[in-house]
Amino acid sequence: MKADDLEALLAFVESKQKTVDCPRCHTNHWSVTGPVHALVAGDDGGRIDFAAGAYGALPLAAIICTTCGYTEFVSLVVAGVEKRPQATRPIRRRGTR
Repeated sequence: MKADDLEALLAFVESKQKTVDCPRCHTNHWSVTGPVHALVAGDDGGRIDFAAGAYGALPLAAIICTTCGYTEFVSLVVAGVEKRPQATRPIRRRGTR
């Protein structure tokens, strides 16, 4: 993640978070992951077609408590760091026309 994107993410999280204490251990020791994680969506049958890019992926950043390991994810789209992902081809479910 670029430094500007990280700053934008941190500003977004700080503007939305009511408390900075970890909900598990009540400390305030956090780390934000640099690499982007993605939550991949499949079809109703649980099938995922990674090669075709038919299903959406939600880009996320992990915020991790360095004391106890509690982890939460923040949508990089909602935070304004990443653009809204688009399918590379129309999605067509099996068994439909």
